[in-house]
Parts: sequence; structure tokens; C-alpha cells
Amino acid sequence: MALYFRSWKMSAAALIALAHDLIITVGIYGAFGFEVTPAAVIGFLTVLSYSLYDTVVVFDKVRENTQEIEFSETRTFGEMVNLAVNQTLVRSINTSIVGVLPVASILFIGSILLGAGTLRDIALVMMVGTIVGTYSSVFLAAPVYSHLRENEPALKAASDKVLAARS
Repeated sequence: MALYFRSWKMSAAALIALAHDLIITVGIYGAFGFEVTPAAVIGFLTVLSYSLYDTVVVFDKVRENTQEIEFSETRTFGEMVNLAVNQTLVRSINTSIVGVLPVASILFIGSILLGAGTLRDIALVMMVGTIVGTYSSVFLAAPVYSHLRENEPALKAASDKVLAARS
């Protein structure tokens, strides 16, 4: 990601979001007392890849919106990051719903009707992880990235200029 986006700060924010996803998913999985099986590990890895994909989509829009932010006279860096999140929010939610519905079907049919433990293990991890991954991509990764960059001298000067023009 650092090579693609040319910013280690985006990579750091994405890694924080991935750690959040893994901790929350494993925590919920453990709270229900499920055993960690190879199927569960596959689910955890799948969740991480989904979350990283969603974060890349959000960050791609952030990068697009903030390319020339130093020259903006109407919006601050934080406002442009917020705009990018708002522009990708519906896509992230729709992708999450489309992913959760079949996983919920697998969870219901596989574990309740058929009693297959392997399907239950992977479906539970993927269902919880997809929801948590969508949340972290939108509400954690982008704000962390914004926070990491907002004190850079060029962005601080541009932000001060925009705020002074408003008042």
C-alpha cells in the first residue's frame, strides 16, 4: 500500500484498521466460546483481505480528493477526507450487505439446519468480520490517516488559510 499510495501514513492507518478488525472479530468469536479451527483461520484471513480491499477503495478516493489540497481555498484536508468517506460510504455499505447476506445464509443453513461445524466456524467469522471490516475502513482508517497528516506544515498552512477566509 505504501508503494501504491506513496504514503507510509496510509499504510499505518490501514494496519491499525486491520488490527482493529482482527481483535474485534477474534474477541467476538472467543466470547461465544467457539474453538479456533482451520476453517476459522481461513475466515480470519478472508476478513483481513476484505477489510484491506475496502480500505484501499476509501483511500483511493481520499487520494483523489486531496491531491492538490495545499492549493484549496474552500476546504481543509480533514473536510476533503470526510468528503471522500461520504462518497464511498454507500458503496462500502452495499458491498458489505452483498457479502453478509450469503454468509448469513451459509451460517443459518450450514450450522442450524445441517449441523456442519466447519460451515458455522467460517461463516460466523466472515459475518462478524465483514461488518467490523466495513466499519473500520470507513470510520477508523480514514480518520486515523487524517489525524496523521493534519499537522504537516503545508496542510496546516492551507487549513489556516481556509479557516481565515471563512471568518
